[in-house]
Amino acid sequence: MKISLFMASMIVIISSQSVFARGGGRPSFSEMDGNSDGRVSLEEFMKKPQEHFNRIDANQDGFIQSEEMAAMGETRRERRR
Repeated sequence: MKISLFMASMIVIISSQSVFARGGGRPSFSEMDGNSDGRVSLEEFMKKPQEHFNRIDANQDGFIQSEEMAAMGETRRERRR
């Protein structure tokens, strides 16, 4: 499945916000370099955002509907309580 640049950017932004909200930061180079070859491929770089996308995409149809975004927001609000 190909992800548009816009969608990939949105995933990165959403992922970044959730990381910073937890008090974390950006992953280190070594954390992104999954195969430890000293280089980060696009596939390695996009792994975490893809995982985040998949968590939001509750019905796993490859698209995020407004209801799924709302459910994710509600889940995040409940965790903060």
